[in-house]
Amino acid sequence: MAFKIKNEQVEDWMLLISDRFSTLKIGYWYSLVVALAAALPLFLFLKYSFSSVFISQYQPPEVVTVRPQPQPIKLVDHKIFELSQNSYSGLVRIRNINLEQGIPELIFTAEFKTFGNTAITKVSGKTFVLPASEKILVFSKFTSDQTPELLDFKFEEPKFRYKPQLPPLNLELERVSIENPNGTIAVSGGIKNLSPFTIKQIYLPMLLYDSSNRIVGVNSTTVNLVKSSEVRTFRYIWPKSIPEAVRAEVTSEVNLFESGILITDEQAQRF
Repeated sequence: MAFKIKNEQVEDWMLLISDRFSTLKIGYWYSLVVALAAALPLFLFLKYSFSSVFISQYQPPEVVTVRPQPQPIKLVDHKIFELSQNSYSGLVRIRNINLEQGIPELIFTAEFKTFGNTAITKVSGKTFVLPASEKILVFSKFTSDQTPELLDFKFEEPKFRYKPQLPPLNLELERVSIENPNGTIAVSGGIKNLSPFTIKQIYLPMLLYDSSNRIVGVNSTTVNLVKSSEVRTFRYIWPKSIPEAVRAEVTSEVNLFESGILITDEQAQRF
């Protein structure tokens, strides 16, 4: 019953309002239409003005990308080896524990000295260090009447860089063996390129171990322009026998930071 009364009241109000508006002259209606038409542009103008003020004063939050600082590289080993009478070589191993950052160019100096700190020879150069790797740096043979006992290795402050986005490399070592021809020692083997492109250069350092897993000899070589599916052979020779050597370990390194290190078949034909 209450709901019915409310509906009747609403109907009475609507009739009353209709009667009041019906008594208005036509000029009032025109005035109302003009006022509404004028109010719409004014509303849009005010809305745009306030929006412009708010937008001009808005400062978005600053986005700061913080990349982790690379861990320093470490010199984990250095040795001097006698190759023959008055002939020597050396080895340095550098460890980089950073998973995604390496060093495209590590500038170094290596000075061979006596125990009395007398300089025998000094080697300067540069090399690359790959991410998450142990760099094996083998120094070329040099001769000296004095026996080098100390190896002082120093390098400039390294500049780390994220490794480039390159297709994965797939290299496989084959048939690595030790021979002892004519009072010398030789290590031979092959490196197979299972990647679908030619590799411009592959660095192959090699370590000789005795039965106690100690390093008793070092050497290194490089092979160039190794085509896809090609097996490139290599051979290391020492001028004297190393009878305690029982195992040879060869590793392969490709400088991923070098531009053009991977070559397509079409590019390889130009060489």
